[in-house]
Amino acid sequence: MASESNILIVGGGLAGLSLAILLAQKDYKVQLWEKGAYPRHKVCGEFISTESLPFLERLGLGEELAKWPSINRFFLTSEYGYAGECNLKIGGVGVSRFHLDHLLYEKALACGVKVLTHSTVKKIRWDGVQKEYEVKSSKGVEENFQLVIGSFGRINGLLPLNMQTKKYLGVKYHIAEGPARDTMEMHHFEGGYCGVSAIEGQHFCLCYLVDVERFKPFGGDIERLEDEVLSTNQFLKKRLSAARLFQGVRTAHIAFGTTSLDEISYPLTGDALGFIPPITGNGMSLAFRSAAYLLPLCEAYLNGKISRLELIQEQRNYAQQYLQKRIKRGVFLHNLITNRNPLLQRTILKGLTQFSGLMRLSAKMAVGDSF
Repeated sequence: MASESNILIVGGGLAGLSLAILLAQKDYKVQLWEKGAYPRHKVCGEFISTESLPFLERLGLGEELAKWPSINRFFLTSEYGYAGECNLKIGGVGVSRFHLDHLLYEKALACGVKVLTHSTVKKIRWDGVQKEYEVKSSKGVEENFQLVIGSFGRINGLLPLNMQTKKYLGVKYHIAEGPARDTMEMHHFEGGYCGVSAIEGQHFCLCYLVDVERFKPFGGDIERLEDEVLSTNQFLKKRLSAARLFQGVRTAHIAFGTTSLDEISYPLTGDALGFIPPITGNGMSLAFRSAAYLLPLCEAYLNGKISRLELIQEQRNYAQQYLQKRIKRGVFLHNLITNRNPLLQRTILKGLTQFSGLMRLSAKMAVGDSF
């Protein structure tokens, strides 16, 4: 069945919602199918780098930006008792995914995007004869679109699961007390690290990543892991004792890298295109950037200026020439702080905490220019 909309975005996270808004602002007919609903909590460090702020204004969130805490200090600790801090030359703002996703969802509706929640896509097929995409949902809905964009996150039934050896578990809470509202904290522990920073409403996000191999001995008992491993860092122990505003969310199978586009017949955006370690604090910024980059390519394709294959090739170039480099820098920083050699790890953490210049250099590696 032919759709009234000529564009379908599969997945309503930051990248999908942002791209839907931008396309709708240009009078394209857009549908967005999202497997969940709004508002909702998601595992995320909930920090947006300054590089993304002009883009958020472009989305119409300028007034909201002024309400969110500005973060320009960094405080690093370890289970060895080391601690150090520095100013962030390029900081950012704090906002929860619960709040931000819902704002973008409402903005998309206001722009005329047709949003279908609780709708999971099971199949996307390019019809070379009709020159359109055939899409089927879990509810049995079948529609055809001129363009389909995959914005369905890291784990889905449409792309193969990243099978690299090392995997991580992510856990997030909102807590009632935390650091100064201009400060991002990073607390190291054996097998992972935890970020704590301010979000809207005088609350704080506490989000940590742990190697699943370090978690396995606890048989799925998060509370034991936090008591016996995370709390060996006395700074983090204090944060974990703060009142929790909800029970928390978790996600598994976290791995880092870019998605191969060799067998993909449609463009991707957001985490579906590539996933960066959270230590950089730039996962949300890269999601926004991928949407901004894809917008003119979509327009060129829809206006007949480039072919579908050229569209995908241009995105492949972005993934290989820009995204992959950013992710590699993030993996380098991640590996630096999670090194399994105890002596080397201790030396690195001592050096980072005692020399603020090293911390500033590491922070600078993680960010990009405004877009």
